[in-house]
Amino acid sequence: MDIWALTDLETPWCVHVVATLRIADHIAAGKTEIGQLAAAAGADRDSLHRVLRHLVSKGLFEEAAPGCFQLNEGARALLEDSIRLGLDLDGIGGRMAHAWGTLLSAVRTGRPAYHEAFGCGFWEDLDAHPEIAASFDALMGPAGHGTPDPHVLVDPANWESVKTVVDVGGGVGWLLAEVLRAHPEIRGTLVELPPIEYAFSCAWI
Repeated sequence: MDIWALTDLETPWCVHVVATLRIADHIAAGKTEIGQLAAAAGADRDSLHRVLRHLVSKGLFEEAAPGCFQLNEGARALLEDSIRLGLDLDGIGGRMAHAWGTLLSAVRTGRPAYHEAFGCGFWEDLDAHPEIAASFDALMGPAGHGTPDPHVLVDPANWESVKTVVDVGGGVGWLLAEVLRAHPEIRGTLVELPPIEYAFSCAWI
């Protein structure tokens, strides 16, 4: 077993960076030359070139000619909203990536150490940064996980006995909404923090 292969931090950070800079989208739009890519992404040409050449060496992207990059099967995944939400360093993906730096404290103490990276707990951080909270909601909803299966909790044959569904910690209520859409005769209740409950009521009532 190659211990260095297991401890490579360079590659995942490079993936996060190209996802954040929407490099796959720019290539798909026809900007394949490194100068064009850097200009479109608002990045330094030489630094971006090094990042992309590293990813090419790992099998992500192809360099068809010196300084000209193309999508391959792996890189096309970066065009998917669900992938980008989890990798974008400017959104919830960045929070998740940086939070891993607190793992040692969490393992030593057995307590969440998120505050060490961001100065407050996770939910307080989302309250203070609505744009991050919005990307978290998107990641938890259809954009990140696809349309919820309304029958995921109960066998389809047994819904006749269900009168009320309570979704505790259901976010903005995507799953509950699908259940009620499939079974309008059922009463649904979402239990969440007040701002989320308000957002749900505005969206679904």
